[in-house]
Amino acid sequence: MLKFDSIKKNIIQLYSLTIKDLKLHTRYKSEAIIESLAPLLSIFFPYIIFNTLFSLNSDVFGGYYSKSNFLLFILLGYCVSVLIFLLWYYKDLFYDEKIWKTLDAVMVAPVNKINILFSYMISGLIYKSVPVIIIFVLCVFLYPVSIIFLILTGIILISIAITFASMGFILGVFEIVNEG
Repeated sequence: MLKFDSIKKNIIQLYSLTIKDLKLHTRYKSEAIIESLAPLLSIFFPYIIFNTLFSLNSDVFGGYYSKSNFLLFILLGYCVSVLIFLLWYYKDLFYDEKIWKTLDAVMVAPVNKINILFSYMISGLIYKSVPVIIIFVLCVFLYPVSIIFLILTGIILISIAITFASMGFILGVFEIVNEG
């Protein structure tokens, strides 16, 4: 059974490592803003295409997608595409540690290694989830749904984020091991 002191120590380590990683990724403000806003450009082309299709014919897709709800599907698709970038985010994170030759320092640091992984995961989820949360709230205001569907959609988005983060960690481990 874990003692209160060890739990407190782990929480403090997680918090400090997460804040350190977030500050590291947001030290260049313009780069962080552009990285957050650039994926929004991917919404415009599907919006133009679907808007044109629905202006020409209102029943293009057989009734499920309509002129009144296609924007919802585009916005939720954007949320999932942003979460897919978590895969490359974590892969590149381990690759950077390898290139910077700081991997040995991470391994001998007096910090729990599981806390390092969880702090990377938490900071990545926080860093990449800001546009997802904004779009998710915008979808709820544009198309109000029942609380059950809102909770289920949130759980699905969190599950997708954890899945891609885990896959990114696996790819990151391969990046560390592969010397060629």
